[in-house]
Amino acid sequence: METFDLVVMIVGALLIAAGCVLFVTGKVAGSNNKIEAFGIKMDVSNPSLILLAAGIGLLLVPRLLPAPHAPPVPAPGAPQAATPTPATQEVPASAPQAISPPAVSVPQTASPPPAATAPPSPSIAGNYVLLSAMENGIYTNVQAVLAITPTATNRYGWYSAFQVFDQFGGLQTLEYQGEFIRRGVAWSMVITGSTDPGWYGQQQIPLGLAFEDDTLELRYNYNGAQIVSVWEQQ
Repeated sequence: METFDLVVMIVGALLIAAGCVLFVTGKVAGSNNKIEAFGIKMDVSNPSLILLAAGIGLLLVPRLLPAPHAPPVPAPGAPQAATPTPATQEVPASAPQAISPPAVSVPQTASPPPAATAPPSPSIAGNYVLLSAMENGIYTNVQAVLAITPTATNRYGWYSAFQVFDQFGGLQTLEYQGEFIRRGVAWSMVITGSTDPGWYGQQQIPLGLAFEDDTLELRYNYNGAQIVSVWEQQ
């Protein structure tokens, strides 16, 4: 029941109650007034009748008015009909997305190759004995010893003594001394003194030096001859 219907029925009940009270107490207006309609005569001089008629009419109003139809309630568990979607349903505009810049690959600069460095100087310091000697490709019958001592970085002092036979078959000892010098991968030799009568002062001369497994090989030119000597470290 709606609120309006409830108010109308309450007002109608109050009017009926008031009409009943007036009818019982017999309060009447000044003169008798009667009306006739459709062959029905009604005395309207008593206001209780009007109140009763009005109250009954108000009580019948909610009954006569059509009740609003409520939408049917689906049974529990029954599938609900899908709500139709309008054909032109507005799609909310999505927020603009930030566009990332394309990744740019930076070419890596090739690092320059490391500068060539000289290999570590071999440990040539020590005492040696002569294994073989050649002069211009010819082996010579000679005995010798060699002593090498380091004097500075990549510099070695050396002393050697050779025993050779002179032209009269006598044994003669010739002594030499000098320095081995290394620059990068190249070696040079200088003879600073000798007891050899044919020796004379020389500038640095190229030296081929190879040292492996306690064996030292020296190649150089002396007095116009190609000398190759092989020494063994003691």
